Amino acid sequence: MTPKPALVVFVKAPVPGFVKTRLQPQLTPEQSAALCRAMVEDLTRDLSTDERWNTVLFYSPPDAADVLADSFGRDLPSRAQAPGNLGDRMLDAFTWAADAGYPSAVVIGSDAPTVGPRDVAEALARLEDHDVVLGPSEDGGYYLVAMKEPLPQVFEGMEWSTPSVLRETLSRIDDAGLSVALLDEKADVDTYDDVRRLWEKLREGDAPGDRLESTRAALEDIMGSAGPATGAPPAKRGSGRAATYARLGIVAAIALAVTLVFRLTALSPSDFTPSSVREFILALGVWGPIVFMALYATRAVVLVVPVGIMSLAGGLAYGRGWGTVLILAGATLGSCLAFLVARYAGRRFIEQFAWLHRGKIRTFDEGTEEHGFRIILMARLIPIFQYDALNYGAGLSRVKFRDYALATAVGMIPGAFISASLGSSLTNVRSAQFLVALAAFILLALIPVFQKMFAKRRETAPR
Repeated sequence: MTPKPALVVFVKAPVPGFVKTRLQPQLTPEQSAALCRAMVEDLTRDLSTDERWNTVLFYSPPDAADVLADSFGRDLPSRAQAPGNLGDRMLDAFTWAADAGYPSAVVIGSDAPTVGPRDVAEALARLEDHDVVLGPSEDGGYYLVAMKEPLPQVFEGMEWSTPSVLRETLSRIDDAGLSVALLDEKADVDTYDDVRRLWEKLREGDAPGDRLESTRAALEDIMGSAGPATGAPPAKRGSGRAATYARLGIVAAIALAVTLVFRLTALSPSDFTPSSVREFILALGVWGPIVFMALYATRAVVLVVPVGIMSLAGGLAYGRGWGTVLILAGATLGSCLAFLVARYAGRRFIEQFAWLHRGKIRTFDEGTEEHGFRIILMARLIPIFQYDALNYGAGLSRVKFRDYALATAVGMIPGAFISASLGSSLTNVRSAQFLVALAAFILLALIPVFQKMFAKRRETAPR
C-alpha cells in the first residue's frame, strides 16, 4: 500500500497576548485568542478525520505542547516548529515529512479558516503533475504549499510578510525549472478588517458556515448583535474614529493633569533642576521616593522635563544604591505608560491606513512582533534611539508589551547605575566617582558611533 501524504498545519498556542496581536486593540487579547482557537478547531475538525492523508500539527512556541493539548486534545500528533523565520520553519516541515517516509506533503497555516478537505485534495491531485502547488492569499502571500520533496530554493533568503511573496516564489520556481499549479485565492484573517469581512460572509451565507461552527460562535460573542454592515464589537470597547478620539482625549487629560501638578507645586518646568527636585522630594519624607517615581513616570507622557534631570536628581537625593533602584523603577514605569498611550491611542489610528501595512513597513512590523525583546533590549543597552522616542515608537509597533517591559527593565540597568553615580557625585565634580561615571556615560553614548565605524571598515575591507 502506498503511504499517505502528510498534511502539516502550522498553529500558534491560543494564548492571550501571543496570537492575533494585529487584531488589537479593536479586540481584546482574550477575544483574539478565542478566535484563533475557534479557527484552528474548525480547520482541523474535517481535515484531521479525512483518511486520505495524515494530519500533524506543528506548533509554536516550542514549550506550548501542554497548552496545545488542553486546547485541541491529544489525539492529533504534533511537534514543535523549527526556529527561524517562516521559510526556515516550512522547509523544516517538508524535510521532516521526507525523512518520515511521506511521498508528499501539504503545509497550511491556521489563518485561512475557509480551507477545507476539497482544497487539500485538489492540491495533492495537482501535485501529481507539478513540482509545487500554491494556494494564493489575497494579501500577496499563500495559505497553502505542497511539494513532493524539500525545495530549499523556494524558501531560503525570502523576504516574508510582504505583498510580493507569491510573485517572488513563482519567480524562484520558474528560475529553478520547476512546474507549479495554483489553487483558488482565499483570504487570511490577519487584521480586524479581515475579521469584519469574514463575519459579513458568515452572516450573508457566502462562507462555508457549516464547517465554521466554532468560528461563527466566537464571532457572535465578539461582534455581538452588530449587523454585517458594520461588524463592530460591542459598544463598551468603542470603535472606529470615536474610539480614537476618546483615547486621544484621555491622553490630553493626563497631560493637562500632570502639567497642573507641576504648576501647583514648587516644581515648575521653567526652573527644573536636579537640586530643586532633590529639595522637593526630600522635604516629603517617606513619601519622597513614591513621589519621585510618580514624577519620573508621568514626565514620560507629557515630556515637559528632560529625562536626564530626573535621573541626576534621583542619584543626588538617594545616592548611588537606592538612586539606581528608584531611577530604574521610575524609568520603567514611565516607559510602560508611554508605550501603552501610544499602543491604545496611536496604534489604533495607524491601523486605519492600509498602506502602512505593506512592503518593508509590514516586514518591520512582523519583525518587531517576533523579535521584540531582543530589539528593545539592544536599543536600551546601546542608546541608539532617544529614550522617549523609543517609548512611543515601540508602542506604535507590534512589540508585545511583556517583551517590551522586561527588555526595558533589564536594558536600562547600566544607564540607571551610571546616572545615579553621576547624580550622587554632583556636589564634587572632581571626585573619582564623578569622573569614572562621566567616562562611562560618554562611552555608552559613543557605542553607536563605534558600531558604525566598525561596520564601515568591514564593508570596505578587502576580501
